[in-house]
Amino acid sequence: MGRMVSHKLRFGIACRTRHLAAWQAQAARHLLDEGVAELALVILDESAGEAAGSFLWRWFLRVCRPRSMHVEDLAAVCGDATVTRSADVAKIRANDLDFILGFASGADRTAIASCARYGVWTIEYGNQGNPAGPPCFWEISRGEPTIFASLTRSTEVDGTSVALREGHLKIDDYLYSRSADRLCFEVANWPAYAAGEIARGVATSSNAARNDARRAYRAPSGAATLRFFWIVARNVLRRLFERRLSEEWNIGITRVRPAELLDGVKIRDVRWLPAISGGWAADPMAWRSNGKVHVLCEEMRLSSGKGRISATTFDGSSWGALGSVIEPPTHASYPFLFEHRGDIYCVPETFEAREIALYRARDFPTKWERVATLMSGIAAIDATLFEHDGLFWLFCTTSANSNGALLAFFARDVLGPWQPHAANPVKIDVRGSRPAGAPFRVDGQLYRPAQDSSKTYGGRVVIHRVVALTPAEFREEPCIFVEPQQGTRYAGGLHTLSFAGEYCIIDGKRWVRRASEGPSGLASWDFGK
Repeated sequence: MGRMVSHKLRFGIACRTRHLAAWQAQAARHLLDEGVAELALVILDESAGEAAGSFLWRWFLRVCRPRSMHVEDLAAVCGDATVTRSADVAKIRANDLDFILGFASGADRTAIASCARYGVWTIEYGNQGNPAGPPCFWEISRGEPTIFASLTRSTEVDGTSVALREGHLKIDDYLYSRSADRLCFEVANWPAYAAGEIARGVATSSNAARNDARRAYRAPSGAATLRFFWIVARNVLRRLFERRLSEEWNIGITRVRPAELLDGVKIRDVRWLPAISGGWAADPMAWRSNGKVHVLCEEMRLSSGKGRISATTFDGSSWGALGSVIEPPTHASYPFLFEHRGDIYCVPETFEAREIALYRARDFPTKWERVATLMSGIAAIDATLFEHDGLFWLFCTTSANSNGALLAFFARDVLGPWQPHAANPVKIDVRGSRPAGAPFRVDGQLYRPAQDSSKTYGGRVVIHRVVALTPAEFREEPCIFVEPQQGTRYAGGLHTLSFAGEYCIIDGKRWVRRASEGPSGLASWDFGK
């Protein structure tokens, strides 16, 4: 799945001391391991620094220090790279750098911004209105479900910059270390993404220059830390209660066309599939045939903890029986349907097999045969295939970041070969990356449903209007949000929708008491997918 790089970039690292945080070291190693850049210079600015915070906060970090904040020796990362001081601007310029990775709080926005071809790249995080500070601290304190992060490029000393990468990441408000690690280790990948785009001759940003003056860093005071402890303790108690509950999904149908949904018509009067004994159904994919709506879905069997692909039919008044139609050795879900040259195909999610398999209907919807492997070596989640501007496109996330990072691939034939988008991952946003059903067109415009899992897994669906989609560019903007149907049995979430004629088929989530308690304890917690 790799992409050819035309040339390696030369980069420097600007840091405060001869030590790096683990996530900073990972950012440098990722640049080297991907083969897109070579380290030429280390720039020390020992005058730069940030407030350490109160004694209580420093004690907390010693007790519960995230892995991303562990300290690594600079020499172990940089080897025999030349070391200089930030004041020696002439020496920095002499190294002919393409970019400088700025980990020092002072040097990255001063004179060295003009010493590299693509300026200084700085990773920043924090939501609007929050002071800069420890990763996720102020967001957890304010009860915010996500945190914004950006990789920005500064080329001048007047405070303007452009964003090379941006994203919103999920916060686990009951485990600070997990939230901080998720943020820091994710953004550590972004310099390699941006460097790879430059090395392949792809523009790294379409954003106009903006004023991006750094917000003042505010270390946690003793009072702020005590309040933080109280908030986390309250969140832990809530999670302990939620441990007694489990998700149960079901599928339903209602009369709403795509254009009506975009015009603001709400989903109402859902006809739910009768509840399944010993399991539940989700991820509905619909197909209209012979006056009936045929639906393939994930059928989860609680006895095995494994999903399979089952089919049912809605005849206009009632649901038919649900029966298994595709049952591979691994867990199967999200049975994406599409038609090609008169045949109906299914692409079920089988991420545990690390492949994307293609099935063709021999007798739709009950009999299927496996005909090809579209991609191998990828733990793809919710693979979604469609045509656009003469190309076949495949969107998915992966098990590494199932809700937050969207990947795109393209091919001239449905069987491939599939090529990765030049800007993969094309989107990093837990509020709307993971596919939630088939893209559709209204008045010639392409729309893409996606999951918003910022507050809870499968909390709602957001419909995006695709503004640009080429092998080198992807942009979309949210249009509407499709919320779970409140006041019904399944008001806890909604994460898939599909259309068949005048019908819209959705799924819904509710919380039920666990039949039996699993292992308890903080170390074993894993909430959501």
